[in-house]
Amino acid sequence: MPLASPRLAPSCNCCEEDADRLLEFIHAAGGAFRRLRCLLDEQVQPLGLVGAECLVLWLCATRAHHAGWAQQDLATAVGVSPALMSSMVEGLRKRGLMEMKRSAVDRRRQVWRLLAQGEDLLHQVRGSLSSIARQLDDLVSVPEQQATQEVFARLSQPIAAGAAALHTFDPDGLSGPLSRTDTREQGGGQ
Repeated sequence: MPLASPRLAPSCNCCEEDADRLLEFIHAAGGAFRRLRCLLDEQVQPLGLVGAECLVLWLCATRAHHAGWAQQDLATAVGVSPALMSSMVEGLRKRGLMEMKRSAVDRRRQVWRLLAQGEDLLHQVRGSLSSIARQLDDLVSVPEQQATQEVFARLSQPIAAGAAALHTFDPDGLSGPLSRTDTREQGGGQ
């Protein structure tokens, strides 16, 4: 099949602008993510944790009165591979911070939950993070932080049923692509 003549090809300026805007957004979001994770690592390191472990403890605390977190769900939420999460939760279990139990909701499912020692450590973590949180509040107002969280939550959800969708971080690279038309269908593009 012959290639299209350059005279008949549509202008790519719009495509390039769209791609550049997306790449700028990814770069900015990634930079912010890396900086915040570095701050988290610095704050929790004296407590014997790394940032990802801290997030696991916090996530499990947020579902303490619910069903708990399945290991695969934790891996996706924290943004690490399932193999790394397996090692991480086992290390936290050996330190007496977490336990695996059968879900009260679905007995076939095993979930991770905090133990009292994990709750105590998380309380210490929260105390060490409060000064960083106040510094962030000085840079970015609380309403702006909440709006940003809402944007990231929307980006983590599927765009349209049955269509290619954005997914939460997939360390194995199996997420589907995002198309501009899908975004427009959901009111996210102009």
